Amino acid sequence: MRRLFRQPPENPGAELQVVDHQHPATDSLPDLWKRTDEWYNLRDIKQDLKVLVKIDEKSYEGGKNGDTHPMSWYHEYDGGRAFYTAMGHTSESYQEPLYLKHLWGGIQYALGKKVKLDYKKARTLRVPEDNRFSKVVLDENLNEPMEMDFLPDGNILFIERRGAMKVYDTKTQQTRQVAELDVFTELEDGLLGLALDPDYKVNHWIYLFYSPVGPEHKQHVSRFEYFNGKLNLDSEKVVLVIPNQRDECCHSAGCLEFGPNGLLYISVGDNTNPFASSGYAPIDESPGRSAWDAQKSSGNANDFRGKILRIKPKSDGTYTIPDGNLFPKDGSKGSPRSTSWATAIPTARP
Repeated sequence: MRRLFRQPPENPGAELQVVDHQHPATDSLPDLWKRTDEWYNLRDIKQDLKVLVKIDEKSYEGGKNGDTHPMSWYHEYDGGRAFYTAMGHTSESYQEPLYLKHLWGGIQYALGKKVKLDYKKARTLRVPEDNRFSKVVLDENLNEPMEMDFLPDGNILFIERRGAMKVYDTKTQQTRQVAELDVFTELEDGLLGLALDPDYKVNHWIYLFYSPVGPEHKQHVSRFEYFNGKLNLDSEKVVLVIPNQRDECCHSAGCLEFGPNGLLYISVGDNTNPFASSGYAPIDESPGRSAWDAQKSSGNANDFRGKILRIKPKSDGTYTIPDGNLFPKDGSKGSPRSTSWATAIPTARP
């Protein structure tokens, strides 16, 4: 529901019609209730509202909602109760006995009497209004920052693509570097993803998505121990190896995020150069043009690239494949780790 405020006319008195006397917000109100207030016109009026009071637009100037202009209503929502009144915009309202009874009855309804809320019915994330936030710059002049996560003490751990891991201390309001990984940084590769284990307080594990230096063209999703501000590089457990090409750029992206039940989501770029496709899908089967051909990666159901992968990490550094991923676990139709993928479709050229 959105509301549009209108300035009150010279005579803001209006007549209200009580349409439901069986509710604690209206059981003491007369059928016709004459009041002075500021009146709102409403937009996007929901159909499931249980209207208690409506306003007679013929009794004042400026009404835009017609014969069914609600002023007060209630309904059940997300396992809870919602009550709303569009009245009470003047100081005098709070000296008015009938209005105070109306407001108190609505509060009593919303609270309920020994009503146990069912949070399983909640389906909507609460989104605060923009004016509830203020922007605070914690640090600046960073070198290609990629991902961050919050440590249990409130400090912020984050990574930069060229291999640096840093922590922002919320008490000192200072940033310090805690580790430097030796990573391949050309062609958009590097230190790309970071996530804390859901049981970090107990095991002190973090996961990194990075491009190791060496003759093998690949990316690693690895687990490390991070404790007391130090990254133990010798503790690395390589959880997943993602082969890639390093002949050409681009799209060597990687992101890590834990979801429900300890499942790790891994997004992987398609590792394909899109700039020689003349606006078409990056499909090129010419000899020596594999780096421009997404059929090898996002178009290949058995390749990790151009996908969102989902796995269940185990304590020994290995993983299992959870139920519900895109392809069967036997690998007969594609990588069973994939939960989503972007298909490269050959496009006819003129």
